Amino acid sequence: MDKLLDLWSNIISPEGYMPHGHCYLWQTPLVWLHVTSDVLIGLAYFSIPLCLVYFVRRAENVPFRGIFQLFSLFIIACGLTHFAEVWTLWHPAYWLSGSLKALTAVISVYTSIKLVPTIPQALSLKSPKTLQILNEQLQNQIQERTVAEAKILTLNQQLESRIEARTLSLAETNERLTKEVAIRRRAEESFQIANNKLADQLAQLEQFTAVQTCISELSETLQICHSLEEAFKVSAKLIKGIFPNCRGYIFMARSVSSSQLDCVAKWGDQAITKMITSLEQQDCWGIRKSTPHISDLEGAGLCCEHLQGSPAAMIICVPLIIQGEVLGLFQLESDKVLEPLTQGYAKNVADQLALSFKNLKLRGELKIQSYSDPLTGLYNRRYLEIYLTQRFSGWTKEDRVASLILFDVDHFKMVNDTYGHDAGDLVLQYIAQFLKVNVRNIDLICRYGGEEILVVLPNAPLQQAYQRAEILRQGIQQLKIRHEQQFLPSITVSAGVANFSDELNTVTKVLKAVDQALYQAKDEGRNCVISVGLEVEAIAPKESPH
Repeated sequence: MDKLLDLWSNIISPEGYMPHGHCYLWQTPLVWLHVTSDVLIGLAYFSIPLCLVYFVRRAENVPFRGIFQLFSLFIIACGLTHFAEVWTLWHPAYWLSGSLKALTAVISVYTSIKLVPTIPQALSLKSPKTLQILNEQLQNQIQERTVAEAKILTLNQQLESRIEARTLSLAETNERLTKEVAIRRRAEESFQIANNKLADQLAQLEQFTAVQTCISELSETLQICHSLEEAFKVSAKLIKGIFPNCRGYIFMARSVSSSQLDCVAKWGDQAITKMITSLEQQDCWGIRKSTPHISDLEGAGLCCEHLQGSPAAMIICVPLIIQGEVLGLFQLESDKVLEPLTQGYAKNVADQLALSFKNLKLRGELKIQSYSDPLTGLYNRRYLEIYLTQRFSGWTKEDRVASLILFDVDHFKMVNDTYGHDAGDLVLQYIAQFLKVNVRNIDLICRYGGEEILVVLPNAPLQQAYQRAEILRQGIQQLKIRHEQQFLPSITVSAGVANFSDELNTVTKVLKAVDQALYQAKDEGRNCVISVGLEVEAIAPKESPH
């Protein structure tokens, strides 16, 4: 910082030179004569550029604006040299004064260079006197043209009078012909209107027939679908043909008790609209009113909350309702207003979707009920046989890396006799829930029969299955089961383990082997795990008293 201050001091007041006042022998009148003159000249030089800049900015179409700016800059530089002369009277800043003069020289030379080509352009500008002469000539030409136009107007009026007289006679004839043509035209228009109505009715009938054919095809196709997922895909493809210029969505309720609807199918160009993946039932007026609803996106009518900001011209929300149950929502969007007939098609399609989806849903529920155990929620023996047959019967020896664990509740009859069948059912439910939580996602659990529960472990060798069975057995023994304000005694299970091998190479053989292993575990004192073909000692703790 000190170096910068010293540098600045050397620039504005260097040492080693005499101030210019010494040349005037510091005679006060002479010094103030030069000071006053240079200050006044500098102020005048600063005021002239301000006037020039003000003139250029306020005046319109001023030519040679660059020359004005250069002159302003040149005059300011000259003013700075005069102020520098005042400064050098007391401070010998001759390098600063010389630099300002050099800057003035550069600007003046550049201004003169730019001024030379500007002079011919300035000389080519018309003088005010020349412009006045040209203006007078233009006024004379305008007057001559006005006189000529007046003569032409007079001649035109005379011509129009003669034409009017000739036209009057033709008008009467033309009027008679016009009346005849009008009568004939009205007849043709009446015929054309009738023909157009007939054509429109025929087109509507053809459209109605085509749409009904598509709806019938949709109904027949949905009836032969195996699942709701397949029905969703089929619906999107076929509905697109019924409403070719529209976008659409199908939403389905997650469950009977859920108010959330998820998008399961869509068609059309969704790139121009906001994609909706889910919505609440209360956000749709169609569902709340249980009738089709057309949202008014621009007017004062009701608009569904889930449609805010949509660019569509018309959106129809048709609820999918069967016997008071809200299955979902059929939403149709169009960039133009749909005809009432098309709106009716939307209602027909929605009714068909609701009926078909309800039937598929009931069919799925019946299928699930036929494959599941109502008490524990596990798969039943019927599903187990289908699963094992489809999964393992066609596999090669290398693919059959799978094991089975068969659990049986020890002294289950004693639990039923002592605490009642409700307690026995509760024990099975606790064990089923425990197994669901503690097996892999790829494992299958089913109620094999009575108090027996079988676990299928794909991709699990025999040693791993045995270890898993032992862990599950110990976990079941730790269960705390509360029944009617009291805890039941500790529940134990026996387990048999078997896997596919060269000897046990069929489903029937493996099931028989795992059943025999279970009986061996029972014979050896219960509450233990016995594995077929695995050399291990059965871990059999003392039985819990019942």
